[in-house]
Amino acid sequence: MYKLGAKDYKVTHQVYFDISHGDEDLGRIVIGLFGGIAPKTVKNFVTIATKGVDGKTYAGSGFHRVIRKFMIQGGDIVNHDGTGSTSIYGKYFDDEGFELTHSGPGFISMLMQVVTGQNVVHVIEHVPTDSNDHPLKPVTIKESGTINTPEPFTITDDLYE
Repeated sequence: MYKLGAKDYKVTHQVYFDISHGDEDLGRIVIGLFGGIAPKTVKNFVTIATKGVDGKTYAGSGFHRVIRKFMIQGGDIVNHDGTGSTSIYGKYFDDEGFELTHSGPGFISMLMQVVTGQNVVHVIEHVPTDSNDHPLKPVTIKESGTINTPEPFTITDDLYE
């Protein structure tokens, strides 16, 4: 099957999350960041993954909402429940235009895509949750940081590539 309108995106930076579920290590998710499309968003994401904001990083935060075959939601380093907001630019900053559509698994709202570790995302999708889609045992980002990306590379939103 050929996908009409497939797009290619240039990965300029990569961030990793090492994930655990309760006491079990699930593995690493590597996220490719599209700095050419959203330089402010990428700078914010990389900073929170490494140095943090006000001493808080993604490490130690978790995924507070999990819906199988739809999404996993996390990254709230303030309240850890999806209600907190902070950035290197202040509490809020303007979106940089959502050129990227959620055309399949692995796409992230802030102009990013899972490069490796989609299998870990699928494991997270299957953790037991309560009636509010909260994991019964914590799904935690144990460590976060960057992966050296000396040369940008291209990925596609075509699921068959």
